Amino acid sequence: MKPRRVGYFGAYIHVVFFLTAVTVWCAVPLAYAAEKAAAPAEANQKPWLLVSMAPGGTSGGCRTVFSVIRDLSGNHNGKIVHFSRITPEMVAELEPAFVILSPQG
Repeated sequence: MKPRRVGYFGAYIHVVFFLTAVTVWCAVPLAYAAEKAAAPAEANQKPWLLVSMAPGGTSGGCRTVFSVIRDLSGNHNGKIVHFSRITPEMVAELEPAFVILSPQG
């Protein structure tokens, strides 16, 4: 008895489906684990410090610089402090990852 043909690509479709399913089954957990390992926990990141140089407090330029650096660095633990309140003790206690002097305007 001759085997019945399912179609021109019948056997190949089953093989391709099986290989795709195995690839997805193996690749998705590996990609998820790599993403978790690559992204450090936000709680473990050191804060960063933006020193406001505007005489009247925090300027619009300071807030713009803060939001851009926060988005680009991926570290949302930033803190804006006016230059009149900066002391060596405060910086030593905070241990910032980096310090930025803001624009005045």
